[in-house]
Amino acid sequence: MTDYRIEDIKIQIKELRDDLKEFITTRVHILIREMNQKVSAIKVALPFALVAAVCFVMSVLVLTGALVYVIALGIGVGYALLAVGVFYFLVAVIFGAMAYRGITAQNIAPEKTIHVLKEDQTWLQKEAKSA
Repeated sequence: MTDYRIEDIKIQIKELRDDLKEFITTRVHILIREMNQKVSAIKVALPFALVAAVCFVMSVLVLTGALVYVIALGIGVGYALLAVGVFYFLVAVIFGAMAYRGITAQNIAPEKTIHVLKEDQTWLQKEAKSA
């Protein structure tokens, strides 16, 4: 082989390496940007959710005391505590199941990045077949 061909191959390899670096860098930036958007939305809502949860727990405790008192007037303290406890347990199971179903149905995968990578895969397959 002549020196010209060897230099030409070296240049082609360098260009291919640079293209691959740019390709990977672009995809990583897309992934990072998409995940940052999802995380920032959660960060905004989290403090509000925590305050709401604390207030909810406090109100449930106060209302539970009032409910037990009212029921205890009719059936006694022990049965009132049991009735209220069973009711709260059933409510917790129902809402817990609903929450679990909602969380497992949510897809946290970076959809845009996956879509771009699938398009890239299709393009690469077409290029490989045509070469």
